[in-house]
Amino acid sequence: MLPLGCFVLYRGYPKLTSRRKEMSTQRVGPDIWGNWPQWTAEGDVIHGLRTMHQAVDARLCEIRADLRHNRIEIYSEVCSDIDSSRDDLRASMEQAVAMPLAELVSEIRQLAQLLGCSLSLINAKLDAINWSMSKLVGLNEQILDVLRNPLINTARQHTKQGLLWFYQNELELSEAQLVKSLEYDSTNHLAYFHLGHIYMSQSKFDQAVRNFELSTKSARKPEDKANGLSCWAKIVSPQDPNQATRLIAQAIKLCPGGAIYWFEAAVYALAVGLSIGNVGDYLFYCLRRLFELDLNYLVVVLGRTEFIQCSNGGTKIVEVYKSAKRQRQRQQEVHKLIAQYESVKEDYNNKPSGTLNAPDHIIAQSVLLRAAINSGDYETILTMAPSLIARLRLYCCRR
Repeated sequence: MLPLGCFVLYRGYPKLTSRRKEMSTQRVGPDIWGNWPQWTAEGDVIHGLRTMHQAVDARLCEIRADLRHNRIEIYSEVCSDIDSSRDDLRASMEQAVAMPLAELVSEIRQLAQLLGCSLSLINAKLDAINWSMSKLVGLNEQILDVLRNPLINTARQHTKQGLLWFYQNELELSEAQLVKSLEYDSTNHLAYFHLGHIYMSQSKFDQAVRNFELSTKSARKPEDKANGLSCWAKIVSPQDPNQATRLIAQAIKLCPGGAIYWFEAAVYALAVGLSIGNVGDYLFYCLRRLFELDLNYLVVVLGRTEFIQCSNGGTKIVEVYKSAKRQRQRQQEVHKLIAQYESVKEDYNNKPSGTLNAPDHIIAQSVLLRAAINSGDYETILTMAPSLIARLRLYCCRR
C-alpha cells in the first residue's frame, strides 16, 4: 500500500508545477524599455511619451486578461486536485486499518503541509501579478499626467536648465531659463526662489523681494514656504527689522523645528531691541529654543559681538545654553522612558489571556501615564514611568 502522501505527489503536483513553470516564463513587465526613444527636442518628448503610453496601456490589457484567465485556471486545478486528494485519502483510509496510528497521523500531516505549500505558492504568484499591474498603472498615470500637461513639462525642462546654470554661477543664462520657465508655469516656486537670489546678488532688492514673495505664495510644502520667508526677511531686515521679525515668525510657525529660523529670529529681535534701546526677553527665548534644537549654535552666537555686548559679556547666553542643555537631556530621558514603556506594554498585551493578573492600581497608573504622554507632562512621566515599567516587566515574567 502506498503512503497517504504519495497520491498528492503523483497526481496533483506535476500539474501545478508545470503550470507554475509556464507562468514563470511569461514576462510580467512591459517589453518597451529596449525601444526607449532618444529625445532631443520637445516634439520628440511628446511623441516618445505617447508611444510609451500606448505600449504600457496595451501591456496592461494583456496582463489583466492573463490574470483573469490564470486565476480561474489555477484555482480550478487546485479544486480538482483537492477533490482527487480527498477521494484518494478516503480510499487510503479504508486500507489503513492495520497501519500504526503514529504513522497514519504523520502521513495525514504531510498531506496537509503539501496542500498548504501549493496554495501558498499560487497566492504568491497572483500577488506578484497584482503588484506588477499596480506598478504599470502608476507608470501609465504618470505618462498621462505629462501628456495632459505639456506646458508644465516644458517649464520643468527650462527650470532644470536654469538651476544647472545657477549652481555653476552662470547667472545670466540661469535667469533667462528661469524666466522662460515662468512663461509656461507661473506657479513654479523654484524659479521664483532662485530668481530672487539672482536679483539679490545684482542688488535689485525690489525684484528680489517680489520673487521671494511669489515663491512663498506658490510653494506647497511648509519648508519651501519657510525658506522663501527667511530670504524675504534677510532683504528687509536692514531697513525694517520689525517686518523681518514678523516674516521669520511665520517661517517658525511653518517649521518650528528649523534651528536656523530661531537663530534668525534672535538676530532680528536683537536688532529691534537695539533700535529702541531695550533688549527684551524674546531674544533669550529664541536663543533657548535654538539651543534646544542644536547645541552647536553656541559657537555661532558667541562669535557675534552684538550678542556678547547685550548679555553681560555672554554670561547670560551661557546660562541660557546650560538651561537648554538640561532641558534637552530631560527630553531625551523622557523619550527613552516612553520607548521602554511602549515596548513592555506591547509584551504585556501580547501575553495569552488569563496568564496575567495585574492589580487594578497598576492598570490605573498605566492609564495616567498614557494621559501624561499624550499631554507632554514630563514631570509625571519621569515620576511614574520607571516604577510602572519595572512592575509590568515583573508581571510579564509570570506565566
